[in-house]
Amino acid sequence: MSNQLTAEDPWKAGSFEGCRIAQTQEISQRPFIERLRWACEMSEVIRKRDLAAGRIPPAQNPNRYD
Repeated sequence: MSNQLTAEDPWKAGSFEGCRIAQTQEISQRPFIERLRWACEMSEVIRKRDLAAGRIPPAQNPNRYD
């Protein structure tokens, strides 16, 4: 998917990529420190989701004590 979206693209059924791009465009309007905080929060959410789903074993997270 390109970075150019029409108004409907982010909300197509199950379009995670479209939603991610829409959020990225929204967050890009905020100050740098807020964007950094948001990126860190999202990476933590994704890491926890993947760990819970068994996609990455705890051994691949040497800095974590899950």
